[in-house]
Amino acid sequence: MQSMSAEYVAGRKECVRLAMSHAGAFGFKDEVLHDAVLLVDRTMSSGIALPPAMLPLLVAACILISARQGQLPSNVSFPVVSASQ
Repeated sequence: MQSMSAEYVAGRKECVRLAMSHAGAFGFKDEVLHDAVLLVDRTMSSGIALPPAMLPLLVAACILISARQGQLPSNVSFPVVSASQ
């Protein structure tokens, strides 16, 4: 957490709560939630200057990435976008 901004560290609990809420709403396994939080932390450790208002979008994107890498529940499907579209 050394390279994370103080602002992110202060608001990290809210990001984790948001991730828990979204992951729970879709029935994702704990591994998906854990991986998503790790991705958010890694992103925020990269030195990126992300406006605080964009954090919810980052959280949602990391949940999507983690869910696609893991196993999706049978009741959730994401559209597949090809490069030709």
